[in-house]
Formats: sequence, C-alpha cells, structure tokens
Amino acid sequence: MSIRQNRAAEDIQTLIYTFLTSLKSAQPWSRWEIIRGYPRTENFELQDLFIFVMLPKYIPSATVRHQGGNIDLGGWVCRIGVWDSRLSGGTQEIGIASSQLLYVFRNTEVWAKTTFNVTFATAYTGTTILNQGVSVNEIDGPFEIIKNTETNEFRFEFDLYLRG
Repeated sequence: MSIRQNRAAEDIQTLIYTFLTSLKSAQPWSRWEIIRGYPRTENFELQDLFIFVMLPKYIPSATVRHQGGNIDLGGWVCRIGVWDSRLSGGTQEIGIASSQLLYVFRNTEVWAKTTFNVTFATAYTGTTILNQGVSVNEIDGPFEIIKNTETNEFRFEFDLYLRG
C-alpha cells in the first residue's frame, strides 16, 4: 500500500483527483476541468463545467442496507462535486458528467484497471487505484445542491465510499 498513513486523507484526495484527471484524454472528460478541493473564485470564471474532489473524511463504520443485505462502508468518504456555473446551456452537460462519475466508480473494470501516474512521497507510474491499496465500495448520488434553471447554474455532489 502506497498511501502514507500519516497523510492518508491528502494522499487519497490526490489519488482520486489524479485518476479523474487521467480520464481527460478521452471524450467527454476532455470537456471538463478537474479541481482539487472546494472551488475558489477563479474557478467560476472557467468556460467549462468542472468537477471538484474534496479532502476525504474517515468514518470508523457505516452500515447500509443493499439488496436485502448489509454492507459495511467503514473507511473513507470523499465528496466529489460537479458544477456548471457558466450560466449557459442546460441540464444536459451536468447530467452527462454525473452519469460518467457513476459509471467510472460503479464499474470495477474502470476504476481498478485504469492506469495513471501519481506522486505521494514517491512517484508511481502506470499504477491504479487498487494498486495503491484503495478500493471503491460505492458511490452515492447525485445530490442536487443547486439546480437553477433560470440562471442555468447547476451543482450536484456525490459521496464516494473507499477502503484503504
């Protein structure tokens, strides 16, 4: 496991941010900006929809019911947001971005096998989320935070449940 225990939250945020950034080489991801942390004022001047990755928080245990059974989601919860503040367009682009987030994190073939380069204290090339000792349990969302069709501003958020 490459995640440093004394910097686990920062390293997991870096891992998810870098993974999402690696997807920008293909459509539709190349249309969007990926931001580390909560958006700052200058991010709202972007001409593109943006996705932001918050610092994850650790939860000792969280059990949810799923398909008639219980799943223990204890570990890390990373909030990921999708924000379209361009004040143009409509719900279609944020719907596509939301669907893509659900697809990549619900599909083990994508999140566990997509290779990318990441640096913590050491640089790792051609690695995966799984190779770094982190696994995706579930993604929950989207939660509508802002849906203003009059000004065409939309913000949805997701909770990504991780082990690592």
